[in-house]
Amino acid sequence: VGEQCGKACSRTVDERGNYSTHVFTREAIRVLNDYVNEEDHPLFLYLAFQAVHSPDQVPDFYREKYDNKIEWDDIRKTYAGMLTAADEGIANVTSALKAKGIWNDTLVVFTTDNGGPTETCAVQGSSNHPLRGGKCSIWQGGT
Repeated sequence: VGEQCGKACSRTVDERGNYSTHVFTREAIRVLNDYVNEEDHPLFLYLAFQAVHSPDQVPDFYREKYDNKIEWDDIRKTYAGMLTAADEGIANVTSALKAKGIWNDTLVVFTTDNGGPTETCAVQGSSNHPLRGGKCSIWQGGT
């Protein structure tokens, strides 16, 4: 293990059966809780959730929140549940930053690699409205 890697960063952990958004959130919070806030020791945390990517899976608790949306198909409800789980993870990491006392000195950047798949690639209930197109297209909603 290199000195830049940190304690136990290359360990293998069996997380089968656990939802990756929960696993990533838990690990991000662990990193924050272990961080020693020193002026000459800044923290860089890159948190790239897999939600809302394939496979389209989410714990039932999140999907069930959208069962009342009768105009939505099951694909859209699952997608919304995945996004809700990601939102919850972001809120939990934000709370951990505040609890650690470093929120006011933190820069958070949200970014994406493309729009959601709508009519090409793996259609999964995304909407890029009001932009046209989606992932794998040359329209504004895809690039």
